[in-house]
Amino acid sequence: MIGACIIRKLDEAIKIPPDFLNRKIKLELFKTQNTVVNFINSHRFDQHYDLQSIHKKEKDWRFVINQIIHSFIAMNSFDEENHFNGVFINSDKSKGKE
Repeated sequence: MIGACIIRKLDEAIKIPPDFLNRKIKLELFKTQNTVVNFINSHRFDQHYDLQSIHKKEKDWRFVINQIIHSFIAMNSFDEENHFNGVFINSDKSKGKE
């Protein structure tokens, strides 16, 4: 979170190359299961999103930074051997979409 805020401030102050945040990254997204995500149940992301149906999209780093800064859901992901393999994150604005 702190790193994302620093990157945004550096971008606003034009201290990093303009194209830096325009670079694309491949993300894995999950469709919602049409449930209401709120502060009480946000930790149950597996009940709100269909984790079996992965679709991939390319987004720029600006999108990723905004997702982190405005995160409503943020949880580490681990594989079967308990090794870190990613982060589930969703912003307050997109939590009901994917």
